[in-house]
Amino acid sequence: METKFQTSFIPKTSLDQPVLARRGSLSFFLFISVIIFIVSIAAAGGAYAWKKHLVQAIEVLDKALSKDEQALRYEKDSLEDFYRLEARLDNAKRLLDNHISFRSIFEFLSRETLKSVRFTAFSFSVGSDGKGVLELEGLANTYNALANQSGQFGKEKRLTDQVFANIDIDKNGKVVFKFSAKVMPEMFQYKNNIPKTGESFYPEEKDEVVEENPEPVPTDDPLVEPLE
Repeated sequence: METKFQTSFIPKTSLDQPVLARRGSLSFFLFISVIIFIVSIAAAGGAYAWKKHLVQAIEVLDKALSKDEQALRYEKDSLEDFYRLEARLDNAKRLLDNHISFRSIFEFLSRETLKSVRFTAFSFSVGSDGKGVLELEGLANTYNALANQSGQFGKEKRLTDQVFANIDIDKNGKVVFKFSAKVMPEMFQYKNNIPKTGESFYPEEKDEVVEENPEPVPTDDPLVEPLE
């Protein structure tokens, strides 16, 4: 008995199933790609925004730094001006401290010199000890006038080591003499002799002690050398 085989070229399974699988895979990869693209766009936008923020922040900091530099430069200039001013003030102070003023000395001589005594020579210097050295030459009408003048000068505490020397009689009968004394710095330093507002340079004249004997007579004053 002949065996019959039935041959068929029609597949028993559906041909649409692999196509559906490929379509599902493509949709998944497309979705992932879209997500990646969106994330990339967002990241690029964020990076741009962050870069713009950094640029603005740098500009703000640069402006602030420029203002600080200007402030420091101004303060530096101010400090330099202050140092220069301080140096000038120090120099002016040293000049004032070392500057000599004869105002008080002349006032003293004008006030304390008797009418019967006059000075013909004036010399002043500053010694190594900082004290002044006053040297005068003068004429007196009598020995008594000279003795009175010695007593008048002796009251001045700013004059020390007072000495009347080289006492003699000139051809006109006047008593010639030399006077020397140490002068305290406060008497000739300019800073101590600045005139006050409204103050007169010329002091009142000193009343002279009345002389009983106008003729030259010896005196016992130890500062006056007797005539030989």
